[in-house]
Amino acid sequence: MTNTTIKIGFIIALAIASVATPLVIHRHAQVKLHDRDLALRTQAERLSQLSMGNEHLSNLVAQSKSSLSDEQLRELLRLRNEVGQLRTQTNVIQKLREANSQLGSGLTTAQSPQRQMSQAEREEALSLEIVETMKNISRELRPAMQRFANDHNNKAPTSFSELRDYFPTSGGNRMTGLYTFGFIRENGSMPGDALILSENGTHRKPDGKPARVYAFSDGRVIEVTAPSEDSETFFENWEKQHMTSSPNEQ
Repeated sequence: MTNTTIKIGFIIALAIASVATPLVIHRHAQVKLHDRDLALRTQAERLSQLSMGNEHLSNLVAQSKSSLSDEQLRELLRLRNEVGQLRTQTNVIQKLREANSQLGSGLTTAQSPQRQMSQAEREEALSLEIVETMKNISRELRPAMQRFANDHNNKAPTSFSELRDYFPTSGGNRMTGLYTFGFIRENGSMPGDALILSENGTHRKPDGKPARVYAFSDGRVIEVTAPSEDSETFFENWEKQHMTSSPNEQ
């Protein structure tokens, strides 16, 4: 093989890598942005719920302090403390959202020398990344639940958030998707459940229809697309239908 042939081959390989690498980085970053935004929304919703609970207990105190049980007083103090902490944290939510927006803009700018991805291509790439991320979470779910049980007298977690610290890390960073997915049941999975995890919220397919990713107890991961914009009713019915049996068992 001549030196000229080697050089040409090297130039071709370099050109291919220069096109492929930005696309891979863009896809991964889109999932990261989706994950972070869901975490921020979850935190804001939690603050709202805690604030309502705090206000309710505070009203009870105002009405009659003497009638409150010790347990209610302890709950009031716990809620007030948690609300205070969350309010402090939510001071940076807007800044983080702005950072997300800037990062998204930066990715677009970084890709400008290459062919810009269309909206449909971006949505398809994000869809594929969410499915792949769910597969990674699903593979590590049982080991994480076992580690949790070992630390909690063989008790099962009642929420997916309790499991986050039991998934493996890489370079000190948590797995992607720990804020993107959650248990189907509010209080955790139950024996006999076939459907275990779902995407929090939905994402868009290239045709604009809403879709959601699910994981079953046998490790299978599927993406379900709603036929119309009335997605919540569709997904609610679909989950009830497949809670204890997978689609190929119907």
